Amino acid sequence: MFDLIPAIDLLDGKLVRLHQGNYDQITTYGHNPVSVAESFAEAGAHWIHVVDLNAARSGIPRHQKEIEDIIKHVTVNVQVGGGIRSQEVAEEYLQLGAGRIVLGSSAVENPQLLSSLLSAYSSRIAVGVDAKDGLVLVRGWEARTQLKATDFALALAQSGVRTLIYTDVARDGSLAGPNLKSLEEFLGAVSVTVIASGGVGSVEDVVSVRALQKNYPHLSGLITGKALYDGRIRLRDALEALQ
Repeated sequence: MFDLIPAIDLLDGKLVRLHQGNYDQITTYGHNPVSVAESFAEAGAHWIHVVDLNAARSGIPRHQKEIEDIIKHVTVNVQVGGGIRSQEVAEEYLQLGAGRIVLGSSAVENPQLLSSLLSAYSSRIAVGVDAKDGLVLVRGWEARTQLKATDFALALAQSGVRTLIYTDVARDGSLAGPNLKSLEEFLGAVSVTVIASGGVGSVEDVVSVRALQKNYPHLSGLITGKALYDGRIRLRDALEALQ
């Protein structure tokens, strides 16, 4: 199984994409994330990846209502991330029906929270490992740590995390193609489920990432956003190419 997962990024109530996570380089794609989510579900997506970019930066949720509406209006799984830094916020999204939540900064800064959520919800918890030049970024990708992405991934796997989402921030929103070398290095560090993200610009990029599954069967999917919104990829075509 290999899932191509469309992304919905929310900022100030709008559906947007950032370039390399830069909040000063924003492209807006409308104000109706529910209809976009419905179109992704109709095209055949099994998962939709939704991120509250305001919360990723500040730690304060901004789009609970929009996320709740998306979950209510689609029958596919919704994966929610962005600024989930407390048990209360995590459980709110899970109770709304999120199939999985994604911790980022809190997995680095608050391992006790991660441990607590893993104990209670296990497979519904994923951790985003967002890296640039091999080092983990946090707080809306605006703060660089000294953690090597591969070392952090290994520690997370050993702590019981079953799903990791690896984003090469330097490629995110660039349409320049995924960094297959860094992805392979990451896949080689762990044996838990990995979902890749960052740089997809064509159906060929999707197929090239899927090809890595031959050597790394724990690679289970790929998140894409800007290529869909810019018309570089039709979701239905890309899903057919993966069959």
